[in-house]
Amino acid sequence: VTLESDTGAIVDLIELWTYVVEGSISGVTPSAGVSGTRVTITGTSLLGGGTAASSVTLAGVSASIVSQTSTMIVVTANGGTSFGDVVVSSNTGSEVIALNAFTYAYISSVSPTEGQEGTRVHIEGVALFAGSQNATVTVCDISSAITFSNSTDIDFVVPAPSSIIPPVSCDVDVTAANGIVISKAR
Repeated sequence: VTLESDTGAIVDLIELWTYVVEGSISGVTPSAGVSGTRVTITGTSLLGGGTAASSVTLAGVSASIVSQTSTMIVVTANGGTSFGDVVVSSNTGSEVIALNAFTYAYISSVSPTEGQEGTRVHIEGVALFAGSQNATVTVCDISSAITFSNSTDIDFVVPAPSSIIPPVSCDVDVTAANGIVISKAR
């Protein structure tokens, strides 16, 4: 580092500053979730040469930092309904970014909203598998038979009520294979 004053005096400081390799995010697991989901961010130089991550955002929403090293940061997602970048900001002001790396999962609609045993129901949503390969559906905490599923649509058949006496309002829950539960309250 070389400093030059307005009088022309020059001061050289040898090997005082190190240019570090740019940080990169190699993984975000799971890549989708809901409020409360623990998300692990892996990579290199995640702290951008600093000593701590000052903030992490998942799809534009601030996350709570649980633990951090220069190669792994664990956060808890806060509520959101969008998809977007994962951004790690360090105490030096540097940012390490993974583009379009996280999606907030949610159920946007359930149709029809009432029925009886045998009713065919359609769920629409975003990231219904929450970054995993499949999911299960429960209605009033009773497992349902899925007839079709992908990350945005699930069709199922309403099961026989075993522990409830209709009529009763209840939640529809989609549980991804990784354990993340996406609920649609009635």
